[in-house]
Amino acid sequence: MKKSFFGAIMVMLMLVAMPSQAQIKLGLRGGVNLSDVKFNKNDLKADNRVGFFAGPVVKLSLPLTGLSVDASALYDQRELKMEDTKLKSKTFVIPVNLRFTAGTQMLSVFAFAGPQFAFNISDDLTLKENYREWKWKDSQFSINVGVGVGLGRHIEVSGNYNIICDRTADSIYENIKEGTARANAWQVGLAYFF
Repeated sequence: MKKSFFGAIMVMLMLVAMPSQAQIKLGLRGGVNLSDVKFNKNDLKADNRVGFFAGPVVKLSLPLTGLSVDASALYDQRELKMEDTKLKSKTFVIPVNLRFTAGTQMLSVFAFAGPQFAFNISDDLTLKENYREWKWKDSQFSINVGVGVGLGRHIEVSGNYNIICDRTADSIYENIKEGTARANAWQVGLAYFF
């Protein structure tokens, strides 16, 4: 977890140290998650559940036409329903996306992709129900891929798929690991830049 956290901090510092030609915009971003849960055991079923994310964002326009980088520091909450149990994941996430934008200042479209670093901040990393335990991972690495629309100089609407590169939680039944879960998510977001 320490290596992932320091890696995320290094990425943020590199973004701040970009050349002086880069234009920097600060803003706020928020939106909804629709979790897409995958299990490696067929007998475990889960419903997709809605969650949310919110926090500050910085966007740096690079000297190359159409290219920019954005980074956010977001509170992200995802909720899963498994049979009669609700699992809630609370994380601090740092997505860093490379973007390509085409259009005018009044209306533009953009595509983006990049890594996301997540750190679990839940009070309890383990949920016990009957004989089964769910253990959340302390940290996760994932990839974002998405598209968006810029409206004027201040507003952006985006949609993306967040792909977890490792497991999100382990399922343990009577002290034996029986499976793992991955909670990918569809995300729709709104950003306002000052």
